[in-house]
Amino acid sequence: MSKLSPPTKYIERVLPGATFFLAALFVPIGLFLIALPFSELVSMYVSLLSYFSLVVFSYCTAPKIQITSDWLAVGNARIPLSRIGTVESIPADSQFSAKGQDLNPLSFRKFQVGVKGLVRISIQDPNDPTPYWLIATRHPEVLVRTLQAKS
Repeated sequence: MSKLSPPTKYIERVLPGATFFLAALFVPIGLFLIALPFSELVSMYVSLLSYFSLVVFSYCTAPKIQITSDWLAVGNARIPLSRIGTVESIPADSQFSAKGQDLNPLSFRKFQVGVKGLVRISIQDPNDPTPYWLIATRHPEVLVRTLQAKS
């Protein structure tokens, strides 16, 4: 028999922004031009396959934020909800300093290209040297509300 997983309260796959996919168009264009001397048909297949694989790779490697009744998981990292302290959404004008000069090197961070929302989650675990998690999300208000209501 398998264990039943606790019900999920929140789930989000943080995909890169649209600008990432627009910039990624330069990869298949470059590969098309590189393969063009060999064959036009081969260069078209190479360019289409490269863009398709880039999109699939970016989807598969995009971090997933998941909150159950017991755990918060971001990517491969998990923490019990009982160890979470204050949760705050970082305003847009403070995000640059939060990711730079104010960043604690011991913090856990998970950013994504083109995602503007940022949430800081303090950790209250005496055995964990990580002071807080800093994660990118498309819905910071919903994530903060869900974590603050950690019943």
